[in-house]
Amino acid sequence: MKVNGTAVELDDDLDHFVKLDYEFTTRSWSGSRVPILEKEKEFLIKLSSIFTSVKLINHKAYVEKQIDYKISYIESEKKRDFLESR
Repeated sequence: MKVNGTAVELDDDLDHFVKLDYEFTTRSWSGSRVPILEKEKEFLIKLSSIFTSVKLINHKAYVEKQIDYKISYIESEKKRDFLESR
């Protein structure tokens, strides 16, 4: 894989990947959290697209689970936003 024209080898050890912090752990916002969660979901979708090798299938599955979680979280936040606006 190439990143900014530089060849990068992806580590096929899922345990190493899971330990990476690729999302902000602290953040602040005002209003709905949905736009932030949508951006995080889009990032995860882009991230999953780099796992094209069979060796990285577990990485892809892990990220796809994170995407599913993010989608559920977005739906929960939309419901919360609706209830708070009433």
